[in-house]
Amino acid sequence: MHQVTIQNVPGYDGTYELETSWLTNRELHQIKRISGVRAGELAEAAAAGDNDVVVAFAAIAIKRAGHPIPFETLTDLLMDAQTGSILVADEDDEPEDETAPLPQDSEKEPADTRSG
Repeated sequence: MHQVTIQNVPGYDGTYELETSWLTNRELHQIKRISGVRAGELAEAAAAGDNDVVVAFAAIAIKRAGHPIPFETLTDLLMDAQTGSILVADEDDEPEDETAPLPQDSEKEPADTRSG
């Protein structure tokens, strides 16, 4: 089970549950149309955080929750949302820290200051 959290998409903000262990043929087709990802590649693309797959998952979760908006209209709204407005996580995943520290200068390789 996944949790899909949507923010800053008026009328659709909230958290939706999405069971991805089963998808209908239409849902798989919609994912492929939106993202180009085929069913056998879906787990890898989702794990990699493919943005188009995230949008497709969000649209499917919203439709499964009973919203009567046409799928194409919904995906257009979600595609126009600001990056980061849609988060997909497993129920038992810990939230990712979006403020991870930047590498320190000591972690970078020293620049070669020799001339020619």
